[in-house]
Amino acid sequence: MEVKVIKKEDVKKEVLFKIEGKEFKDEFEQVLSRFKNSVLIKGFRRGKAPLEIVRERFFDDILEETKKSVIKKSISEYVKNDGSYIVGLPIVEDVSFKGMDYGIEFTVLFEMIPEIEVKGYKKLKLIKKKIDVKDEEIEETIKKIKEKVKEEEMDKFYKNLGVKDENELRERIRERILRDKKALSDQELEDEIYNKLLEKNKFNVPEYLILERIESIKRRFGKKEYTKEEEDKIRELAIKEIKIGIILDKIREVEKIDLSNEELNEKVKAMFGIEADKLNPVYKDSIRDSLLKQKILDFIKKESKIKEV
Repeated sequence: MEVKVIKKEDVKKEVLFKIEGKEFKDEFEQVLSRFKNSVLIKGFRRGKAPLEIVRERFFDDILEETKKSVIKKSISEYVKNDGSYIVGLPIVEDVSFKGMDYGIEFTVLFEMIPEIEVKGYKKLKLIKKKIDVKDEEIEETIKKIKEKVKEEEMDKFYKNLGVKDENELRERIRERILRDKKALSDQELEDEIYNKLLEKNKFNVPEYLILERIESIKRRFGKKEYTKEEEDKIRELAIKEIKIGIILDKIREVEKIDLSNEELNEKVKAMFGIEADKLNPVYKDSIRDSLLKQKILDFIKKESKIKEV
């Protein structure tokens, strides 16, 4: 088999395959043998008809099956040995067969994840909002509660929440508001990291991954129909998520960031009180990916200059 890349872009490449006559004939004989064992010819038991008769009766079918088999095996071998990360289904074009002695030629269009040299993920200048809870926020929450709960029912309300009185309720409200604000602040900081990484690293992504991610996002949203404007925003979000994933994975690779089984087990025990291996494998992998992503983000934050305002 002779293989030659005839055109290459950042996320696409076109490859020419040339299969010589001998290799094609060898595959033809294998396909012929399979046909012999499977077809039923009048006057012969299954698998007992002479090869010459099988060849004559089913030549066109055997030839077409041989072409498909050669193309499939050639692509599989190429993908296995190729250094790039190929995604999606290869598109076969321009199949040329001029006879058994000459073999077959065809071109294949591959999509692949681009090879990038990630830039600018160290010494980022980031801004993080200071977190505090104002008395007015607590008072507003208390006011809303008292509008809904009658005064004579407040003791029961406290008991249901697991607090003794209004003072403990105020402290509980403060903790909740603080927790919510911290989560929002952390998310805003991560969004800032993502935006800066995307600004510093410009590249395209395969259409196959974009379409796949669009379907995933739509499943998350749970709607059946979308407007043109919504479709455009979903596509934009899909591209952003894919690019961020590629950038973070490259940082992980360069900085040799990993999550050991011990770390995973420790986190799972803290969250669920069980061993990681007792989780559903899909859920376990999802948790591992999430924890590893957080570890990469923590590394970026550690290497950055974060100013609280």
